[in-house]
Amino acid sequence: MKLGDLIYKDTNIQTLLDVIQKVDDKTRAEVLKAISTRLTQAGKETALNNIKQIVQSADPAIKEWLSKAIPQSYVEGINFTDYEFNSIRMRESVAQDALNNIIKKVDKDIAKKLRNVSTRNVYDWGDLTEKMSKAVGGDSVAMGEIRFQVLKEWEKYTPGASISADSNQIGKEYERYKLRISPDEIKIARDLSAHADTINALLSNSYLDFANGMNGLVRGAEQKLNEAMKQQIRAKILAKEVTGQSIDKVKREITKLLGDQGFSVLTDRGGHTWTLRRYSEMLARTHVIKASNEALINRAGQFGVDIVQISTHSGACSLCTPYEGKIYSLSGTSETYPSLSVSLPIHPNCRHVLLMRPDLL
Repeated sequence: MKLGDLIYKDTNIQTLLDVIQKVDDKTRAEVLKAISTRLTQAGKETALNNIKQIVQSADPAIKEWLSKAIPQSYVEGINFTDYEFNSIRMRESVAQDALNNIIKKVDKDIAKKLRNVSTRNVYDWGDLTEKMSKAVGGDSVAMGEIRFQVLKEWEKYTPGASISADSNQIGKEYERYKLRISPDEIKIARDLSAHADTINALLSNSYLDFANGMNGLVRGAEQKLNEAMKQQIRAKILAKEVTGQSIDKVKREITKLLGDQGFSVLTDRGGHTWTLRRYSEMLARTHVIKASNEALINRAGQFGVDIVQISTHSGACSLCTPYEGKIYSLSGTSETYPSLSVSLPIHPNCRHVLLMRPDLL
């Protein structure tokens, strides 16, 4: 399971979509009710006011979902970053402590050779093991004992976990062994308080996007009401009056325009139309992934990690494929890796996340 999938599951996007669906259904019913009679300007205004009230009534539920989902996704990003850092990169104090413990447990002759091992610039357990291997001259018997003790030390920090560069595997291990920092802890923890302003900015941007979708719903409803008025007026001119039969004909045509998808709230640059539900789901998925990636970037900065890698997954689109698995520098100062030139998510509904690479300089 990938980090993005974990975030989608933990934030329960379906709860939000249930609220959105009710708004869409009530708006559809209000439009159909209005066009079931002879529609006047006053009748149209009444219907629009009712629709605006429907939209406003859903506002608290949308805000409540966002106020939980965005901070939670951000914290998931922090937790994932902490997991990566503690699993992939070893702090010097941890390396030294592990070395000291191993020296106490191995044969005296082996221990004597290990006392000369330096834990400076040790980035992972493999690196520490390699240094000890050189210290004992690659002796197979000694290395068997050393590897056993390294495993025991490693399990103290990540019991049972299996670290892999594969993003799917990391996601699975993270779900099992992730640290459990909570949104409330961000408010009170000294080293996490700097993230609060970022979360507030992410919340503000996500709410503005959802508000745009709701405004689009009102505009879409007004367009259907305007279309019904025009058709009723046309029928009146042709038949000299608006009959019940002509009203039913207009209603059938408007209902057909609505179809099963609901109101169009947005037309993107490619000319594709978005219904309220589809647009809302896209926003939810995009903003929670964005929050987790922002958290990773900020947390990586706190750890002094500059190198990151873009995750990979099957079925990636043509926009993402050129970036999958590529390694970048957050600061742009690396002599080996280029500056991170793309913002994640790369496009709406994008599931790619950043992975820290503290093992690379």
